[in-house]
Amino acid sequence: MRCFSKRLSQLTINEVQEIERFLHFNVSTIFHEPTFNRIVEEVFRTKCFYLLVYKQRRLIALCPLHIVKKGIFTILYSNPALFEVPYGGWVYERETVSIKDLISLIKLKFNELLVYWSLPQVE
Repeated sequence: MRCFSKRLSQLTINEVQEIERFLHFNVSTIFHEPTFNRIVEEVFRTKCFYLLVYKQRRLIALCPLHIVKKGIFTILYSNPALFEVPYGGWVYERETVSIKDLISLIKLKFNELLVYWSLPQVE
């Protein structure tokens, strides 16, 4: 498995379509959709990235993140709850990967903090 972080504004049309197809076939909400996250990014002045997880060149998981700078720290929200945006969180193929595996893929820099505002599903 490989995890990539890609800025929403830098996604190609094909990548956006791949994300939308993936969301259509897996349990997701409007809060995962690229169109919705573009609006959130603009209104709340965040930077939206998608964590994209691939296995054998096939998208198996994704998580939208909104990034806010606080001094020297960078805070990554799977739900920027301070801005009252509902939970996005992980969407993934449950038969292919677990939430524990996904969380272990995330590598943070020394000045980054990842905040989850929801209880992950226990498997």
